[in-house]
Amino acid sequence: MGIVMDAAEATSLLHGTKQGPLTAVGFRSALLTRHALAAEEEVRWSAQTADGTAMAAMVVAVGGLRVQDDRGTVHDVPDSRLVFLHPERAARIVTPRPSTLICAWVPWSVLEEVERSGEIPPGAIPDTALTRGLSSFLESATQNAPETRSHTDAVMERLIGEMLFGILADAVAHGPVRPRAPRPIDRARARILARHIDPDFDVSTLAREMHLSHRQVQRLFAAEGSTAADELRRLRIGVARELLDSDGGRSMRISEIARRAGFRDRPALRRALAAVGAAAPRAARTVRP
Repeated sequence: MGIVMDAAEATSLLHGTKQGPLTAVGFRSALLTRHALAAEEEVRWSAQTADGTAMAAMVVAVGGLRVQDDRGTVHDVPDSRLVFLHPERAARIVTPRPSTLICAWVPWSVLEEVERSGEIPPGAIPDTALTRGLSSFLESATQNAPETRSHTDAVMERLIGEMLFGILADAVAHGPVRPRAPRPIDRARARILARHIDPDFDVSTLAREMHLSHRQVQRLFAAEGSTAADELRRLRIGVARELLDSDGGRSMRISEIARRAGFRDRPALRRALAAVGAAAPRAARTVRP
């Protein structure tokens, strides 16, 4: 998705909350937050500027909500039902009783295609197996915040975005939307995620498998403020660090850890760590408790 979601920036869109989130868990451009709200506490959601940086949120309240949409209509939302906060439509939220508000934040660019087939309804999203699954997932993920890891963040980011897209697609007033064709950058990142522990996989291989030139791949990632080489290296470093920090890694040679993380040899791992200002593998082991 290309950006890193900032918890303070995202939750600043919820005007009126008396405190920051109890929990904030980020997966690159996807963010999950958990808030405690008092009885009759009011939260205002303001419309954002359509400049490509707008954020959307799917919220659920353990305790129920009362939502006033941008047309002045008031919707009573039952306990644990989802409400979508559209970036272009203001809303007013009131918690009739002490409640826990859980939010899933993603860039609007991930979801906006869903409106090609109809308007996303205000108020409670229709109850389905998918909405109940997302509610349970959000409750669990923000109550027992998972440890984020570089090689799984991209998977979680994609999972959250696709779950929200699927729920909204099912909720639009005029039937299902056309299937979303993956963007080339998403296909490229999926290949990197699937192949990053293969030492023979590099940017040239990625370009060849996508039937693109090396320059075209560079332009794809440059548009997202990144490079394919950097993203590939970041995933491999994440695997190497986990192995260096694990009990099983204590008995492994650093050269073996390098190969398992997708580096050709130990010097390649050392150069990758140096490029991001990290300690050399042997030094990383020395400082471990």
